[in-house]
Amino acid sequence: MQQILSILQQQWQLVVILTGVLLILGGIFGWKWLWDPTGNRPFGLHAFAYRHFGEKGARVFLCLNGAILILCGIVLWVLA
Repeated sequence: MQQILSILQQQWQLVVILTGVLLILGGIFGWKWLWDPTGNRPFGLHAFAYRHFGEKGARVFLCLNGAILILCGIVLWVLA
């Protein structure tokens, strides 16, 4: 466990990139535990997207957020 934590502390950008990948996969496959507006949602803006654009809009919003996270993680990894 210590080895995993030390790797994550040194390369935390990978966590950001993997979170982005998870969000994109959740949007593509419709994993409602990631974006369900009626349950415990970790990201409150998805409820806004769901109300205004429907389920497909919320899934697209989730994919866009994932792509932004991946881009930020790559930029931070290159700059570090």
